[in-house]
Amino acid sequence: MSNTFPLDIITPERVFLSRAVEMVVVPATDGQMGLLPGHCPIVSSLDAGTIEVYTGGHISERIAITGGFVEMDAGSRCVVLAESAAAAS
Repeated sequence: MSNTFPLDIITPERVFLSRAVEMVVVPATDGQMGLLPGHCPIVSSLDAGTIEVYTGGHISERIAITGGFVEMDAGSRCVVLAESAAAAS
């Protein structure tokens, strides 16, 4: 199993982020959800909040979103369809 997986964060305007990551934490409607390589397939709605992207063993980016959906497929590819996204400061 690989230590990374592809993550795409997409808004209606553009592809906000597309790269390999070690872990991502998303603001699911039922609470924070951490996704790692090999996670079981899942589809969930997202609340407004912050996505934390992990590379190199630490949080490399924080991205604010206003809601949307996340899908992790059987091939460990993660796609976030966000209403809007911006770098969190």
